[in-house]
Amino acid sequence: MKTFLTIILAILGLYSCKKAKMEESCSTNNVRIITKDYNTDSVNIFCPTAFTPNGDGLNDVFRPIGTGFEVQGFEITKGSRFLLNGQNLKEWDGTYGDGSSFKEGVYRYEFQLLTRHNDKVTVTGEITISRSTKYDLCNCLYEDMVDPEIGFVKVTQEKCREQ
Repeated sequence: MKTFLTIILAILGLYSCKKAKMEESCSTNNVRIITKDYNTDSVNIFCPTAFTPNGDGLNDVFRPIGTGFEVQGFEITKGSRFLLNGQNLKEWDGTYGDGSSFKEGVYRYEFQLLTRHNDKVTVTGEITISRSTKYDLCNCLYEDMVDPEIGFVKVTQEKCREQ
């Protein structure tokens, strides 16, 4: 009985840790734009901090939003593990190349962008994948909140927690 109870407590501890990591991810995510120089007057880059690839047509893909650039490719990693390289993709739907789904969690991304002035820009940060409402992700920034010209100014239509 003691071993069974220890296993149950360990599983609850892992769930609690994952839940805290996911719920804190949107407020601790730092998006970095890496480049030697680019004309910020003609380029706007905004990256959501979460997306919900659950097939409801709302925030089902992750991509940088804005004006004056084109996505050249991206990488998705978790810790030191390389998980996905999308050289020909402009957005990510939360799946591997074989179509199987990534688990809910927090992942690192790196997008390579080319601006309208041919400046190469790298954007890195963390993205949270959630396919359910079991996590409180109300402080996350979703794609449906973005105006490509001025940034995150709208209220999301996403149900961000269990009611």
